[in-house]
Amino acid sequence: MVNLRLIHPDKVPIIVKMPSCKKKMKFLAQQDITFLQFMTIIRKRIDINNEEGLYLYANNSTSINMTSTLISVYNEYEKNGVLNMTLLKENVFGFIKGSEFY
Repeated sequence: MVNLRLIHPDKVPIIVKMPSCKKKMKFLAQQDITFLQFMTIIRKRIDINNEEGLYLYANNSTSINMTSTLISVYNEYEKNGVLNMTLLKENVFGFIKGSEFY
């Protein structure tokens, strides 16, 4: 993975793991986009309901500031030349059908 930074110095290699379905997604993203923009890219790539929220964690434990650039997150949390992230989905909006509460 270190070779990717040498070949593409303006990009960040990222692996996003989804433990719920044991799926991995690999990205080579522009280093100057914000973390929020990267979350938008992920939201478009996966099948997600409008009621579900996404949570991305670096190194399985650290929540990231949405206004940080990818290169700053990479520089802080990379291991072995790649940024490993964990993606969790949570039902945070809406209501349960048949429920009296909204």
